[in-house]
Amino acid sequence: MRIGILVSSFYSGYIGGTETQTWKLADELSHKNDVIVIARDEGRWAKPGPFKLERFRYTKLPFISFFSHVKNSLGLIKTMQRKIDILQCMQLTPNGYVGIKARKNFGIPTVAWVRGGDWYFAKRTRFGRKIISKVINDSNAIFTQTKITRDEILNEYPDARIEVMPNGIDVNSNYMASDPSKNIVYAGSFIKRKGIEYLLRAMKNLYGYKLTLIGDGPEKDNMESLANKLGINTEFLGAVPYNRVRKYMSKSSLLVLPAIDGEGLPNVILEAMSIGLPVVATSLAGIPNVVSDNQTGIIVKPRDSQVMAHAIKTIIETPGLWRHMSLNSLNEIRKYSWPVVTKKLESQYQKIINL
Repeated sequence: MRIGILVSSFYSGYIGGTETQTWKLADELSHKNDVIVIARDEGRWAKPGPFKLERFRYTKLPFISFFSHVKNSLGLIKTMQRKIDILQCMQLTPNGYVGIKARKNFGIPTVAWVRGGDWYFAKRTRFGRKIISKVINDSNAIFTQTKITRDEILNEYPDARIEVMPNGIDVNSNYMASDPSKNIVYAGSFIKRKGIEYLLRAMKNLYGYKLTLIGDGPEKDNMESLANKLGINTEFLGAVPYNRVRKYMSKSSLLVLPAIDGEGLPNVILEAMSIGLPVVATSLAGIPNVVSDNQTGIIVKPRDSQVMAHAIKTIIETPGLWRHMSLNSLNEIRKYSWPVVTKKLESQYQKIINL
């Protein structure tokens, strides 16, 4: 097949999210297919791969950025329409909207892949609701990362054509979680919706524990100040290359994801599970579909630092439970391996093309 993958940003050095998944997706699909990644030209370099990379111009200014993205990406797709059998659009908006325009104007079958925030945030505005409604109704198919998100969409759009398609992960890691210790890790962006402040406040109640935080973002300085104010043992590593994240994770015995909004299927959870690292995470979106409560980790309510601290302490200070969760994580992660995900993707693409 000739597969086009439309993504907003595509560059090196990103520690997680849609960009990381897109690079690996393109790499895996290229084993048997011709793949073209289509992304904004943001002046940042991207890793070379066995796929083609095409860039389109993009103007990042209030009120026109959406239209700049749609107009220029659609113009580029028009020039290569005969080279694409199916267009995979990462996120409902703006890429899913580009996809339905490409389907209407050029006859290219399109799939929009819900990544999390594009569903939860976009529908909070009238314009966003209008866009995602068109995308869900007019795409050949919609992919969601988890069953929970699929069911939420079907509740509002009962006629939507939806398939659950999870993120993929390399299950063979050079690193492995060690025996339980009082070392905790967070990895991700430093933005408010990640709820890092609640994790820091939870650590205040955990004597003798250490928290390592991997990542960067606009909230980093605030979180460093809060950690100092609380007097907790923390280490801020800053941004770490994606291929080294699991190395740092393996030096800890528990991953905590304290997010308070806008999560789909966080890559960081799969990364943790792939090395046998139990997880404490909040009950957002599709997270409970991935973290099995009391089996591979513990699910807690968002913004509840006391419950979070209790969950951390329960896992770390109960070695038998930690080992149980570690082994379950290694078994569960197999269903997210790239060969499994890629095979399912190729099957779905072929069905859509043959319709």
